[in-house]
Amino acid sequence: MNWFGQMPSNDRTDLLKNALKQGKTLREKHKYSERNVLQEISQDMSVETSKKGRKRKNNDETEEIEAEFINMHSDVQFLIKEYVAVSYQDNWYPGMVQKIAKDLKTLTVNFLARTNNTGHFIWPNRKDEQEVNTQFILSHGFMPDSKHCGRLWFISEHADITTSYEKFSKVFF
Repeated sequence: MNWFGQMPSNDRTDLLKNALKQGKTLREKHKYSERNVLQEISQDMSVETSKKGRKRKNNDETEEIEAEFINMHSDVQFLIKEYVAVSYQDNWYPGMVQKIAKDLKTLTVNFLARTNNTGHFIWPNRKDEQEVNTQFILSHGFMPDSKHCGRLWFISEHADITTSYEKFSKVFF
């Protein structure tokens, strides 16, 4: 930068003004290009998501099962400390109701964790508490049997709940 210091004052001022002006022009050009790239990406993403939409089978059996699950809990009053089985995309999980929202459509559930043995569950070391919409509840009112001093729990209704989950997941997931 020794050459810059040796320039006359007027030349330095002109050089800095031109550099500032050209820098602003270049930034505007890059912003415009960046905006175009982001718009293209957004359009590509919306096209991909619309293509990936899963088509459900619309047959009488599916509609019948869907109606059955939608109306299943419309008149049910859930209770605090009641056990429920909740459907998720990968599987169903049992838990105990901790809170009921004022709208009666959302429950706070403390979940049990699966073990390697079918129908057996344990309370996890870290509390797994989630808010759940009542439309995802497959079963309620069952009572797990305690095994090994309350650490291991067996749900005798697990086969029926699994059957319900399989029907539910075919329709909704």
